Amino acid sequence: MKIHSSLHTIALFTSFFIIASCTEEAPVQEPVVNEPTTEVAASVESTDAVASEVKFVEGTHYTKLESPLASTGNVTVTEFFWYACPHCFHFESHIQGWVDHKPENVHFEQIPAVFSQRWLLLAKAHYVAKALKVEDMMSPILFREIHEKKRQVQTLPQLVTIFVENGVTEAEFMLEYEKLAEGGAHFADIERAIKLGQQFKLNGVPAVVVNGEYLVSNENAGSLENIIAITQFLVEKTQKASSK
Repeated sequence: MKIHSSLHTIALFTSFFIIASCTEEAPVQEPVVNEPTTEVAASVESTDAVASEVKFVEGTHYTKLESPLASTGNVTVTEFFWYACPHCFHFESHIQGWVDHKPENVHFEQIPAVFSQRWLLLAKAHYVAKALKVEDMMSPILFREIHEKKRQVQTLPQLVTIFVENGVTEAEFMLEYEKLAEGGAHFADIERAIKLGQQFKLNGVPAVVVNGEYLVSNENAGSLENIIAITQFLVEKTQKASSK
């Protein structure tokens, strides 16, 4: 799959301006978001109770995907994000809090969205960090550098500098970065991110896909807290369905 054609196809799905999500057209300045009404920790602790008490409605609070992935056994929760997205930055504390309390048999994965060539650099940053086994360290650093320190990360030298400042040598970074080029050993990671974005018809981030079957977006959920509650609801729904 050619990356330029993949990015062209993805552009077709970004024609909607979503106020509470980042899209290719949407601005990436500080967002106007529905701020949480309680502390994140309290929200995480109450997620199970909320999910079990509230009846979330398909087509209103979440979307059943037209082209779901085949089930692989354990439930998988996938977050799509972009480091330059302020909504994703605010969402990280919520999703990481949920991850800390999720059932052991639920697999969690983060995939960077690639809506255009402009999003590709920071998508590669995620996979470089993952390959170097510094993802847990570098992911929050990248979010903080961009959104708290207002640092520009739009070129490869700017990105390399942040990694070097945090203990990764330029040689180590470039070795893994070059593997993500078209034809490179890890280009399949970029292809997969693009393909899943197309298959799930993503038009903004943050977004969560539960078991390759249900899509939860901030547009439908209405708040970052609700994304977590709906995700938990769908995890339980999927687990109950698989146990029958």
